[in-house]
Amino acid sequence: MKKLLITSIYLCFSIFFILAQTNIDSLENILKKSDSDIEKIKALNILSYEYLFTDTAKANRCVRQLISFSELSNDLLVKALAFRALGDQY
Repeated sequence: MKKLLITSIYLCFSIFFILAQTNIDSLENILKKSDSDIEKIKALNILSYEYLFTDTAKANRCVRQLISFSELSNDLLVKALAFRALGDQY
C-alpha cells in the first residue's frame, strides 16, 4: 500500500512537471514568433509567473522585458502588470 501511494505521488508530480514544461515551451514560441506586442506582453507576463519559483533569473528577464514593453506602449494597464510582476519577485 505504501509503495502504491509513493508511486502515485511520483506520477502526479511527473505529469505536473511535463505539463508545466509544455506550457513554458509554448509561451517561449509565442514570444519568438509573434509580431503582436499584445501577445508578447501576455506571454511575458505568464512566463514570469511560470519561472517565479523555478528559475528566478529567467523570471527577472521576462519582467524586465515586460517593463520595456510597458514603457514603449505608454499603457497604464501594461505598466501595472509589469510592476506587479516585479513586486511578486520580491
